[in-house]
This record gives sequence, C-alpha cells and structure tokens, in this order.
Amino acid sequence: MLAAPVRWRGELYGKEFEFQRWQTKCLNAKETEVVLVGESRFEDIDLQVRTTIEFDGLMRFDVRLNPNTHYITKLALEIPLRREWVKFVYHWPPGWPHIDGTFPLPKDGWQSPFYHYVWLGNESGGICWFTESEQPFVKGRVTGDEGRVIQVVPKKDTVVLRINFVQNATLPTFREWTVTFGLLPTPVKPWRKDYHRYLVGIDAGYGMEKEEFWVGSVLSYSALGNLNASQGTLEFWVQLGFEPTKDSAMLFAVGLYSPNYITLHWLHQLRWNQGAGLSLRVEWDRREEPIYIQVPLNWKKDEWHHIALTWGKAIALYVDGNLVAQKPFEGLLGRKVDLQSLSLSFGGSSSTFAIDELRISREVRASFNLSEPPDADESTLLLDRLEREDEIMVSRWTKPEVGTGGIVSDLAEFVAGRFGKCLRLTGKRYGISTFERFKQLGIKAVNLPEWWTQAQGTTETVHEERLKSFVSEAHKQGIKVLLYFGFEMGDAASEWKWLKYELAGREPQARVHLPIRSFGVQPQSYFGIDHGAQPYQDYLIEGIAHLIAKYDIDGVYLDGTHLAGGCANEYHGHGWFDEKGKERGISFIWSSRRLMKRMYQVIKSVKPDGIIYAHTSSVVLAPTISFADFFYNGEQLMELVPAARQQGYKPPAEIVPLTTFAVLFNGRPWGVPCHFHPGSLELNEALSISLLHDVFPAPYTPARELVEQIGKIRSVYEEFGADEAEWHPYFEKPALITAQPECVKVSFHRSRKDGKLLLVISNLSAKSVKAKVSLDLNRLKLSLPIKVFDALKKVQLQATDASFLIDIRPASFRLVLVW
Repeated sequence: MLAAPVRWRGELYGKEFEFQRWQTKCLNAKETEVVLVGESRFEDIDLQVRTTIEFDGLMRFDVRLNPNTHYITKLALEIPLRREWVKFVYHWPPGWPHIDGTFPLPKDGWQSPFYHYVWLGNESGGICWFTESEQPFVKGRVTGDEGRVIQVVPKKDTVVLRINFVQNATLPTFREWTVTFGLLPTPVKPWRKDYHRYLVGIDAGYGMEKEEFWVGSVLSYSALGNLNASQGTLEFWVQLGFEPTKDSAMLFAVGLYSPNYITLHWLHQLRWNQGAGLSLRVEWDRREEPIYIQVPLNWKKDEWHHIALTWGKAIALYVDGNLVAQKPFEGLLGRKVDLQSLSLSFGGSSSTFAIDELRISREVRASFNLSEPPDADESTLLLDRLEREDEIMVSRWTKPEVGTGGIVSDLAEFVAGRFGKCLRLTGKRYGISTFERFKQLGIKAVNLPEWWTQAQGTTETVHEERLKSFVSEAHKQGIKVLLYFGFEMGDAASEWKWLKYELAGREPQARVHLPIRSFGVQPQSYFGIDHGAQPYQDYLIEGIAHLIAKYDIDGVYLDGTHLAGGCANEYHGHGWFDEKGKERGISFIWSSRRLMKRMYQVIKSVKPDGIIYAHTSSVVLAPTISFADFFYNGEQLMELVPAARQQGYKPPAEIVPLTTFAVLFNGRPWGVPCHFHPGSLELNEALSISLLHDVFPAPYTPARELVEQIGKIRSVYEEFGADEAEWHPYFEKPALITAQPECVKVSFHRSRKDGKLLLVISNLSAKSVKAKVSLDLNRLKLSLPIKVFDALKKVQLQATDASFLIDIRPASFRLVLVW
C-alpha cells in the first residue's frame, strides 16, 4: 500500500528539511501490541515518536518535538501511497445525514480544512489517518491556509497524503510541541465466511416469540398530496375474505409507525363484549387515546360494504351510506402533522380482504352514491379504482385516475371486484412460530430495541420474565438476542442522577421528550450522552457482563455508541480553549476505541460467537468498527430520499452515487460486513443498488412480508454457495460480463466448484429497459449452449449464443443463474 516510508518534512529559515536518520528501539512486544520508540534530530531540533502497533494493524503515534532555539515555520507528515490504492476519499465530519463526505479523488487532487478522520482507498481497502483534536495544529496568517490543512496530492505513480501541522507560522522556541494521531490500514480483518448465511432481524419485540408467523400484503400510499389532514373524506369498498366472527384485520391506517396515528380495524370481538364490528382509534404519543369508536356489525364473509370516514370539526364514520358514529374532533389526527413523513396503508394483517374504488377528498362529504363507482371532481385528491398496476413504475404501483399511486406488495392480487377489478390483500399463516420461520429464512440473530427496558440507556429491566422468555425461545431455534444501547439516556433511569453531568455536561439539555415504547412506562426525556466518558464506559461494560450472566443474551446492537462525536465536557477532561478563548470540542476516537475493545473482550470471552452490531449511518470509523461483527448503514436515507424527490422521482443511484455506496455502505473496504438500511427506499429499489455491491438489507422484523422477501433472496445465495464463490463486481476491469444500455450494471458470483454464475443485473435508471447481457465465455470457462434461469421466478430465459435479453423495471433488478 505504501509507495515509500512515511516521512516528516519541515521548513527552517525558508529552507525545506526532512528528519531522515532514525534511532529506533522496541520497548515492548506481545501478541496484542508492539511498542517502538524512534528518535531523530535535524540541527538541534529533536523529534521523538512513540509508536504503538495493535493486532488489527492500528498504529498510534505519540509525537514530541522540541525546536530548541529554532523557528520552524512549516511541519508536515507525508504518507506516500501507491496510485492504484487511492480511488476514493472519505472524511468525517460531517456526520448525519450527510453522504457527501465520500467521493472519487479529483484528477488534480484534493485539499481541505481540518477533519478528524480521512480515509483514502479503493473498493477493496485503504488507509485512514485520524486525530482527536485540532489544538496542535499551528496555522499562519497566509490567506487559504485554513483550507490546506489536509492535502491529497496525485503524482505519476503515487498519491501523497499530507497533513500540515504547521503552516506559515512559527513554533515557539524552547517549547515542546506534541500531537497524537493514528493510522489504520483497511480491511481491518479477514472477510466473514458466513456472510451470505447470516441475517440480523431488526427491532423485534416482546411477545414475538409466542406468535405464529404470518405475512400480510399491504397497499401503501404517501399521505403527502393524497390527503388533507385538516378536513376531508376517505371512502372505499371492502370485502372480508374471512369469517367476521372468527378473525380480525387492520383495514387501514394513517401514520402507523409515527407517534400519532389513526387506525380502522375489523375485530371479531370488540371491547366490552360487543361482538364483531369496526373499531376506529386515534392514538397520541403511543399512550393517549382521544378517539375510540366501535360499531357492532353483522357482516358476512365475501359481502361488499362501503366505508367512509370524514373529518373536520368532527370525525364521523359511515357504513353503506349511513352515519353510524360521530365525535367532535379537530382534523384527522387532532394535531398538526407533517404529511411528508406519514403514509396511508391498507392491510398488513394475516387475514385476507379486498378493497375497491378508493377515493380521498379535500371536502367533508355527507352523501354517497353506492350504485355506481365514484367520480372525480374538484375536491378529489386521490381516485384509485385498483384495476391494474402501473407497468412503468418501480416494483408494483397502482395506476390511479387522480393522485399518486400506492405500492402494492407481492402477495396482493388484482381480481374481480365490486366495480370491474379490485385489489385483494392476501394474508398467509404458516402454522409455525415466528422464530421457527426466522430460522428457515436465515435470520441468525435479532435485536430488541430500546424499549427492552423501562428507561433508555440503563443496563437492567423491570421486564425480567419477558426478556428471559424471549431469549429462551430464540435460543431454541439457534437465534441470538442482541440488546440495544444507543447515544442517549433517559431521565427515568436511576443512574441518570449520578451520571448526568459526566454524560451531558454542566447543563444537560434534553434532545427529545418521548414515551418509551415499553409496557406501562411514563414518558421521559432523552439526553444525548458522551460515551467517551470513563465512568459511563465502566458502567456499560459491567452492565453488559451482568446481562449476559443473568439473561444469557448474546451481544449488543449499538446505535452510535461506537462513534466519536464532539465533546467539550471538562468533567472528564474533554475540550480545549483556542487563542480567542473559545471552548472547542474534541472527537473522542481513542475513548470509543477503548470502549469497543473492552466490549469485545467482555462479550467474546463468554460468548465467542457473540455479536457486536454497530449501527453507523453516515459515519464509518475504522478504529472503532474494527471490533464489530457487522455494521448497519442507511438510516440517513429516511431524510435524504424524500428531500431529493421533492421535484420528482429520482432512482437511488442518482441520490446515492455508486462510488459513495461502494465505500460508505459496503463492508469489503473495511473488512467488516455491512447490512443496508433502505431508509425511505422501496425494497426493490434498495436491492437494485445493494445487491450490486453484495450487500444485504437487514430485515425489519415487524414488516413480515419484507422479512420473507429478503429471506428468500438470501436463500438463493446460500443454495448457490456464494460464501465459497468468487466475487466479481461491476467495476472490475476488464469486465467478464457486460450489459447494455449503460444504465444496466452486472455483478456476479462464480462457483469454484462447477463454474456456475449467479448474476445480479440492476437497472439504475428511472425507465424500464430490455437489457442485453453478454458473457466472455472463454474467460468464464463456459461453453455453448448456455442456460439462463431466473433464480426468483424459477423460469428459464432464452439465450442467444453468449448473450441474452432480459426486461427490468425502473430502479429494480433481476437475479439470474447461468451455466
């Protein structure tokens, strides 16, 4: 990776000099680290470097320079790298939600102001330089110096990373100058051999271990543009495909996964033994229920009925044209809401029902013509007759007459309806437990999110029996359990009283006031904490050891706990004051690394195959994720995707460039496997870009159909033997497989046993394409005639000599076997 030795260069009285003659001795050598001390002198300027080399390749440099009577005006560290290793730059900060800190190295190089962390590399590895504080950097008064602290200088066969510690300034004479920084080559460890056989289920919950596994199909619309929250009418026809007195179903919801939401259910048993009927609920902050309406009804299976909900000054429910319930209420949710963050969804239950002729209006309607389909008028925001899907859209979308269509999940079917066709939302029960199905789908671990305990950030729970039951049932299926620890602590935690100043400074400021989604617990304030603080690290490590011993958990899910945010908390020695007296923070990278190392030791010493799962999102710090088994990146797309699409649809590759994905969302350059968080991307969109980089999305366990889809795709990789196969990415040169048009990219695995190929063919554009895929048979060691097989649809495709044609939807993919 290095083109030449790392060197120190400076300027003395206008002339450049270099420390060249070094005397080095070894102070300590053991399995985990080696400590060296090197000394050099130019004139009577003394430079001493203590180097600690750790087992993952990290090198810590503690530097001490004494200029004695000399005026050093420039001092820089230069790291010469071989040109082929430097294709990309990644720097931090900025952090959340940015992804623009990752980019290809410009032809003329790159320079920047101070950053705590810079990585240079390619798709398979690189090297990072990092430091905690800007304090040792001495800047002069030359215009532009502040923008030249870090420089990346391309040369003929090399690229030099230059860190300018002193620029056009003078190090004070007779004063010792010190700095500490690190270098770490990546990947930090060998690639995990079971990656394609290992999924981690996200956000499981108590009680899941006792449930039968089921999948429900869903129709989901964006609320923005399709719905007016202050007043309006939502109406549709519904046909229950189950016995109404024996089963239940959620018919629709607005804002289901938000703090404030409304749902309409069919329940086979209403509250207070009122029999079967409709149940309408509004919930605030997941604890208050300002609206609860139930209407007993004598419906029969396969009957069509018309439902209308109106809101404005009151919320009202109509059934078959008749007003059956009404209550005073302001708007749809009784509170001001951001429609951009809300969805309108139908289905998602294990029961099957059909819907037809969906209309949403901006006005409150009081009469309904049930003898014919509804018409569109000036008040209509959405009119979806649910007759067919839009063939030109990503995945399956409906094609409404007015408004924006909804996403249709795979189990749903267009069948004969009340008027023309309708959409049948099919539910499926599996007859086995949820954990049994997870095992079949390759989910080897699940995390319990923050509401596993009664207080955010604590290391004990009042839900002892629930946690023991959950762990016990998971272990019966060979599934590991990971507990959540994040970047916050709630003031409901008893530890907050004695840790709050260490963790949150002199005047702790709450980030947010929310109820924790735990059984019967009151709301609490969440405070951002500095997990670089030694007292917190001691508390957390001891707490994890306690949780393993008492509950037999298998590891942790870290929501930022491994990161190194800015901190100027003097209670534990962080921060410094600049020449103007302004308090400045540090990035506690060394403290976070120490925490991760201790966490690794305490978990792996008891559970050698335990899991540390690091949720990074925007920040990939090699010194800390070195001790993680997986990292999880992409939640920032919850913000970035809607923002990028405000003026119209953009495919994922125009929001997250392939060069960015290849570094920030890909585990191979780091040596730590990555799981992808799709954010606001629809699943097929996410897969079109993630599978191209051999990255699986992590299945979100409450969304059962997504769990099924991801699990089935993963099973294709396992059956193929992808963990033992060669990986050939789309950027490999010269390419063994090419595709036209240019928006189509192909990555593939090649079996070492029989030479079979598993291709991911992705259409990165916003239009459907008929792609031509061509294979270099000689180099692939294949012979004519070749066979081409769709691995998911289980159908054979037609091949012509060494190529084949394949249809791909916009921003979607096909998974194809060739032999």
